[in-house]
Amino acid sequence: MTRSTLNRPSPSWRSMLLPQSSNKRQQQNFILAAPAPLIVSFAVFWVYPVARGFWGSFTQWRGFDPLTPFVGLRNYARAFEDPIFLISLRNTFYYALLTLPATLVLALLLALAIESTGQLKPLFRFLYFLPVVTSTIATALIWKYLYQPSLGLFNQLLTLAGLPTQRWLLSSELAMPSIALYSIWKGVGFVRHEVASRE
Repeated sequence: MTRSTLNRPSPSWRSMLLPQSSNKRQQQNFILAAPAPLIVSFAVFWVYPVARGFWGSFTQWRGFDPLTPFVGLRNYARAFEDPIFLISLRNTFYYALLTLPATLVLALLLALAIESTGQLKPLFRFLYFLPVVTSTIATALIWKYLYQPSLGLFNQLLTLAGLPTQRWLLSSELAMPSIALYSIWKGVGFVRHEVASRE
């Protein structure tokens, strides 16, 4: 028996190695192909619109006119000279300041509290996640009734407590906090779920 014959792998070992390498190649192809639809949809429906909109902010848009001349920073200069835009910008930051810290802190506290409820944990998880999956239109109408100045539940509770009623959404001082309170109630269940899933 020659040296080449001794070093040559037997047919049984070769038949065992080939399926393993083929399966490994198929797994690699699956790992590369599985996120492809998500990446394509993300690029088409998020990256492209954002990039197109950002570029459009440097041009003069004329509706359906295909000609959009480049105007540089002129649109931004006009926006910051518009008092309505400045009010909108201030309200946006005010809304974010009201909702983001409160939502994060409340979600963390809820996650810690729910995880210590034992057998009732699935029930509380369901109850706090229910507003997330409930229609925004339906919940907004319910909260609109709660904020109703004369017959709303919140003012009824204030009356029972001997406190003055509020105009809530009709008040320039309370309108934004009222909307922020609804947003916190609507979204804290989702943030709580994200926090609990990373524990």
